[in-house]
Amino acid sequence: MSALTLARSLPPFAERWLALVERAVTGASAWDRSECHPEADDRHRTTPPMPHTCATLHTAPYSATRRTIGRDWPTHGFTMVGHVRLRNIREQLERVCAQGVPGSFAELGVWRGGASLYARAVLEALGERATGRRVHLFDAFGALRGYGLARNYLSVPLREVELAFEKFDLMSDAVRFHPGLFNESLPRFGRQVLPPPIAVLRIDGNFYESYTTALYHLWDSVPLGGAIIFDDFAATAAVPASTTGPRAAWEDFKREHALREQLRPVDWTSSYVIKETGTRVAWGRYDAARRRKRGKDLFGRA
Repeated sequence: MSALTLARSLPPFAERWLALVERAVTGASAWDRSECHPEADDRHRTTPPMPHTCATLHTAPYSATRRTIGRDWPTHGFTMVGHVRLRNIREQLERVCAQGVPGSFAELGVWRGGASLYARAVLEALGERATGRRVHLFDAFGALRGYGLARNYLSVPLREVELAFEKFDLMSDAVRFHPGLFNESLPRFGRQVLPPPIAVLRIDGNFYESYTTALYHLWDSVPLGGAIIFDDFAATAAVPASTTGPRAAWEDFKREHALREQLRPVDWTSSYVIKETGTRVAWGRYDAARRRKRGKDLFGRA
């Protein structure tokens, strides 16, 4: 029997509700289903746009195909990961709940919070509120270097993400926010007396150093059978010749810890692994790993 056949069957109204949440967070049900191109030249603007909004002159016609596979940046949606990657989140949450893998959902790099919103909705639909499964959101919740003209669009204040959870009526003590750069927030998370396990970990860090920091600090928090989802590289993609970037961070971590996990495909730019190796993190290698390669951003700049 496959893992997914073990997942509990949801009543029709719950299925319809999750379908509505999915369309809402991707922006597929928005009144203006345009996509945004914030990296376009904005020298003609007279005033700067509001944080995480899209200037009208940067919008383009909506494409259902691009939105499905998360290949566009939505003007009004709450996530840019698309429908395929959201369904992967649901599949993994259903699987760990059905198999009794302990732990919560954690997302590193949340933007407007849509993927975590959807994860919280899935856990609610599965009746997991009483089990203590939480949703943890890690993000700078502000502007970051390295994104060029898209910096403003990608900068989302913490309060805006909190408001999104409130709008969907999903804010509760089961939702925890961890502001700061990963090398600030993840050590704080790990210093808890009993760091909570993470059954499904989703990393959207864009850079070699971000992925390295995430893997070193959270690998031990994922139980055997848990899932680690990578947003920034596909299972079939080759490691770049320059050995920089997110995929190289995973391959280096895997090699240094003698892991046997194999990447599984999600879509054109995302993959995941099911944790099966109980190897503990070798902290003596962490500082060297962070210094080794800073990588390039998603626009190809050093």
